[in-house]
Amino acid sequence: MIASVPLAAQIPLTTLGSPYTQNFDTLANSGSPTASPVPAGWAFLETGTSANVNGLYRIGTGSDNTGDTYSFGAASATDRAFGFLTSGTATPLRIGASFVNNTGAALTSLDISYRGEIWRRGSNPADRVVFEYSLDATSLNTGTWTAVTALDITPPAACQGGTDGARDGNSADCRVALSSSLSVGLASNAVIWIRWVDADVSSTDYGMGIDDVSVTPQGAGIALAVNSVSLTEGNAGFTDMIFTVGLSQPAGPAGVSFTANTGGGNAAPGSDYVALTNFAGSIPAGQQQTTVTVQIIGDLEDESNETFNLNLTGITGTVNTTATGVGTILDDDDPPTSCTVTNTI
Repeated sequence: MIASVPLAAQIPLTTLGSPYTQNFDTLANSGSPTASPVPAGWAFLETGTSANVNGLYRIGTGSDNTGDTYSFGAASATDRAFGFLTSGTATPLRIGASFVNNTGAALTSLDISYRGEIWRRGSNPADRVVFEYSLDATSLNTGTWTAVTALDITPPAACQGGTDGARDGNSADCRVALSSSLSVGLASNAVIWIRWVDADVSSTDYGMGIDDVSVTPQGAGIALAVNSVSLTEGNAGFTDMIFTVGLSQPAGPAGVSFTANTGGGNAAPGSDYVALTNFAGSIPAGQQQTTVTVQIIGDLEDESNETFNLNLTGITGTVNTTATGVGTILDDDDPPTSCTVTNTI
């Protein structure tokens, strides 16, 4: 038998280096709920033959030895931990969440940290809660999962003493801080699942929960660059010098914007090229490049090649806020010819 509370929505990760946090204090904390509210993006799944495999979690202080999913905490306290206590007829039990990469950049890793809490002592200290992640799951029991042992919960030695029964999972002896960085390549808009799995062990089990979960997306971010361009000036009129403004990966949901100005170099605005002043440029979400055009003024004057800078400032939506390209105007005019006249007498 399988019973689950499916997640209501994926949790969006929107900003590189900015953590998503969850303390589970919205879990029910009293009574026997006929519904089991969980935070958005979270789910739990129960398997086994027990009548408690019903898609409902139990509210407990650790005094109950019934196999089930639990909202752990002191009696009626709002400070909760999400956990489980397995039995021979309620196993395995799973808790997890699904995240979508909405940063607009590819992720190179996810930094995971949380607190494992022991709310009931069992007689088998080999009991453990296993942490896993999946890049192709669509639920807590589909897809291929990778274990990360550094994030497994095992009962701390200080919490193993005495007889079976309730423990204070908030006490220093019965909690453990766990953290690790998952080296995952997660494309923009791709999804990752994480889960905690508790399976029955011989003898009596520990009641263990998770609290203060933090998930931080890390990546190289989006970089913007503008190319340098060379163009023959021509003898008259205007010729378009086209600069390409490109991104290292498609723009994020808010797009990219910048301001373009020309200046510097030895080319003269007004006679060699038409100056750009505070030109507003942008690259829409999902796109990767745009162009900026500067008009070059043709003439018949013999001169050396000349340059100017295209300066992009105030860039938003990328890791860099400025960028510069160089425009080179190639002279194509012949030098003046000389004529020698020889008089013969």
